[in-house]
Amino acid sequence: FGLAIFANNTRNDLHDISETYYGRNSLASSKQLEQLYTDTNDRFPALIDTDAVEDLSWGMDFSRDRGCITYFFGTRPDSDIAFDFVLEKVRELDLVLYDPQGHIAYAGVESNSIK
Repeated sequence: FGLAIFANNTRNDLHDISETYYGRNSLASSKQLEQLYTDTNDRFPALIDTDAVEDLSWGMDFSRDRGCITYFFGTRPDSDIAFDFVLEKVRELDLVLYDPQGHIAYAGVESNSIK
């Protein structure tokens, strides 16, 4: 499953966020979003050799583009470690989480859904 994380900008609505996730828009980044990318990369270095996907111990891949960070989590049990890390950082840095499967965005993860 996938998630996208955005800067918490009150001018962004669900439409802006969704359009950016699907590559039809671009939103501004923030220091907090860049911090999340750095922290994620430090904890879970990106793959250089795509043939090593089966050996990926944390079951996650991520990228940064158009003002968001997209995460794709696998089905391995170790994916939970990476998922929990991302959620904690999103809370800590006050970022916006977009769930494309449910087409919903949250500021502060559990509360304040963005319309």
